Amino acid sequence: SSGLQLVNGAIVPVGALVKIIVATENDIINKLSGNLQINGTLDITTARINNTSGVGPSVTIATGGVLKSSNSGGFSGGGAAIISEPIILETNSTIEFNRAGDQNFNSRSDFKNLTFSGSGIKKPASGFDPVGTVKISGTAVLDCTGHNVGDGSINANLTMDGGRLIVSTGSTQPGMGGVYNISGG
Repeated sequence: SSGLQLVNGAIVPVGALVKIIVATENDIINKLSGNLQINGTLDITTARINNTSGVGPSVTIATGGVLKSSNSGGFSGGGAAIISEPIILETNSTIEFNRAGDQNFNSRSDFKNLTFSGSGIKKPASGFDPVGTVKISGTAVLDCTGHNVGDGSINANLTMDGGRLIVSTGSTQPGMGGVYNISGG
């Protein structure tokens, strides 16, 4: 098959910024075997990573690692940036939804740090309980209408230096019980 192929995994080292630009949204990066270990920053723009059936195909966003995606389908699941599991989100890893436009995303029970940047509406499919910091910047709108964000524990913080957060459920919202740092938005 054509396109970028990671035949036996790859490592994005600490401090590195790797950006993959594709001709059209949803062009596939085939990861055939091994682990794609993200220790630095990997910006896959609108591309998709496919964990194909090889020996131990997985994607790990390590502690301090950042995966940036501007794919309209979000981070994980069919039609998203990473099509298939396993995906490992280590403590203090960050997923950044940075599309200049709308992005939908599947909620995950293992979300750590989340950044919503760029512009447009970022909309989860369901509620989620991140462990880390939710950051909203630029003119991005995190629209959680009908969904809880956080479970009220001190495990989730909110930082806003731009953008907006929309919440509307029957309980106290947002449910991020940690530190709030709101300087814009």
